[in-house]
Amino acid sequence: AFGAVVSYVQNSYSERQFPLDMCCESRFTRASSSTLANCYHEDAENQLAFYIEVVSRSTNHLWPEFAEKLGAAWRKIGEEHQVPCTFHWAKDIPKPNDAAYMKKWFEDRYGPRVADFNAVREKYVGKNNLFANNWLRDLFNM
Repeated sequence: AFGAVVSYVQNSYSERQFPLDMCCESRFTRASSSTLANCYHEDAENQLAFYIEVVSRSTNHLWPEFAEKLGAAWRKIGEEHQVPCTFHWAKDIPKPNDAAYMKKWFEDRYGPRVADFNAVREKYVGKNNLFANNWLRDLFNM
């Protein structure tokens, strides 16, 4: 996955195109048992997670195409190796302002874990919707 970044950037730079204009870093950590974590795994204690962070300025006109190609490459790697390999969920949402699309996208991606999240949230926060804006209330059916 890191090689996909390096390869794309090398090819782009050789053509005097600079889609990555800030940094790219990576880190290993343990997987998470947090229900909505991007690196969620049922056996989090025995699983590793690998993060790659790629940062460019929001004004970089080459970023959208670069991010699209990088995301496609990472998804392909994930499918080939049967491991989750995606962008951070909040950066991988194609239509964030379409409420109906968002609910379906979220349910498809997290499935039964949404109910688990709601149960934990209700236990510790209650029904008063503390710390939830209207967007989150709608997304989680609060």
